[in-house]
Amino acid sequence: MIRERRRARADFFGRARAIKFMRALLEQAYEEDAGAMVLVAGESGVGKSRLKREVWGYAVSEGFRTLEGQGVSNGAHPFHIWREVLK
Repeated sequence: MIRERRRARADFFGRARAIKFMRALLEQAYEEDAGAMVLVAGESGVGKSRLKREVWGYAVSEGFRTLEGQGVSNGAHPFHIWREVLK
């Protein structure tokens, strides 16, 4: 748990383009009164969870409602990621 706290305080490098894109998508969804969805995929350890936390924090601070699902790579039903979202 201590390790996670240190990571959360660390600067977030190399994802400015992805964050800019996702913030623009949020603003577009707001302006058009529509929803939006982003799929973040990649190898283990590349920063998917951190990217999600950064964008999620921005979205919540701006008043957006957020939902999330998580996929697993082996043996899960194709719509598994929607299970938590739809509960």
